[in-house]
Amino acid sequence: MLKLKSLLFIASISVIILSLSGCGVSSKYGLPSKATESKIINSEKLAYVIFGAEEIGATRTNPIFEYFPESETFKFVTILTSNQKYIYPITPGTHYFYSIGGATYDFLKVEAIEGYKYFTNLDVIFWTWRLTTPIVFEPTKDIELIKVINSRILIENKPLSKKWFDIRKNNLDFKAKVKDRFEDWKEDDMKDKTLYIEDGFPIK
Repeated sequence: MLKLKSLLFIASISVIILSLSGCGVSSKYGLPSKATESKIINSEKLAYVIFGAEEIGATRTNPIFEYFPESETFKFVTILTSNQKYIYPITPGTHYFYSIGGATYDFLKVEAIEGYKYFTNLDVIFWTWRLTTPIVFEPTKDIELIKVINSRILIENKPLSKKWFDIRKNNLDFKAKVKDRFEDWKEDDMKDKTLYIEDGFPIK
């Protein structure tokens, strides 16, 4: 009986470790991309944002939208989970992005020029028993962090992820909340949460 209890205890610990590391857990919203990075980043007339997510917490999901403050509208980007990355093509110019993580949120500004790619990491501030995972955009041109982002699993969106977004995109309370948050972010944090033109890397 004691041996059985020990085995059950070890098995339980193994499940917890797997859950926290993200190993062996498939994503509800994304699957490994059939296209390679070189197939996606294929136009020198566009720019590209590469979003990476920390390898912490298989249950954590981070929806990312592009936000258009003038029209107060959104465009779906992706929903990332642990140890994933997503490549998003954009036109040259200024773009804003919004992400939700648990009860928290963050914005990112990208000033892009054609033929360049820009990197940002979704970083977890801390982990709590309530599974609230405060996240922040970590815009970067640090080579070592970019190596880590590049090593993550490239995904494509499942239909379920777009469905999740469609349910919320016209919700008036949601839109009002994002608008208020954006104004606060512009005043307090935008300078530190911007990828400038010179932060990009040529795609070729």
